[in-house]
Amino acid sequence: MPYWATDKTDMTSQRGFFGWKLVSLLWVLDFLNVGLPLYGGAVINTYMYKQIAMFILGLCCYFLGSFLAIRVSADALWIAYSAALFYGLAFGWTFICLNTITGNYYGPAAFPKLSGIVYMIAAIFCSPAGALAGKIFDLYHSYKLAFELNSLVAALGIVALFFARVPTPPSKKALVEPPEIVFAK
Repeated sequence: MPYWATDKTDMTSQRGFFGWKLVSLLWVLDFLNVGLPLYGGAVINTYMYKQIAMFILGLCCYFLGSFLAIRVSADALWIAYSAALFYGLAFGWTFICLNTITGNYYGPAAFPKLSGIVYMIAAIFCSPAGALAGKIFDLYHSYKLAFELNSLVAALGIVALFFARVPTPPSKKALVEPPEIVFAK
């Protein structure tokens, strides 16, 4: 269950939503969160335009998940489960698409270095996210601002992907012949 919905679980028993129903629903959501990104990974390996479209779809899932998470209440727990589902889809699709697009844009030689740098930067910026969300909750008594910031980042990513150009593959001659070495005289 998402961390922002854990304070709602005590209210579930008051509404007649007991343990087995909760566990069953979480199992279904976990299954969908794992299965659908795997489907997305199978789909994107054909054309680069599909990869960018899938990346945009993943960011749209973050956007929609944040929108739903803002509206979570004890009376409508399906919103919390829907938000968790969209966040799972978004993470799976964007994670798979980022790796695929990086490999296709820059090639297999640059892929390990670029992936390492990207994930190091992501780790540095994502590590304090929980503490920052907690601080926002302490100040405003709501996670609304945190989800609004997440929606803003997703929207910026969607706009940036619209301007991403699909690279042209190098010619076969460039792939076969080694580059000419010129020595200075």
